Amino acid sequence: MKKAPNHTNEKRLNFDRQKSNDSKTQSSSKLTKTPSKLKRVTGILMTESLDFISAQQKENDRSLHSTVSTIQNTWGIEVYRRRIKRQGYQGIPTACCKYRILPDQFKKARKALDRMR
Repeated sequence: MKKAPNHTNEKRLNFDRQKSNDSKTQSSSKLTKTPSKLKRVTGILMTESLDFISAQQKENDRSLHSTVSTIQNTWGIEVYRRRIKRQGYQGIPTACCKYRILPDQFKKARKALDRMR
């Protein structure tokens, strides 16, 4: 058998609804949003080269190879790759790629950066 709502419960429910409505208003407000990972990585690749370890340290990008693939396949920007060896876990050398957007792709990359969120 259900209890009939009393006055105290109604106030509590209204207060909870008001709190949830307030939080929705704040999250959808026009605050400055950080650029997407794709936009940040594209900008960095135009100025410096990244390998998976430096990408993880600078941009918290744990899947640089996937991000680079998206930059190439979705935005049509050619990304230069070079195989390198780098110190990995416990100083053991590990093979990886170093990525960079070359100057001949800058025009295309700038257009893509303007359209990326």
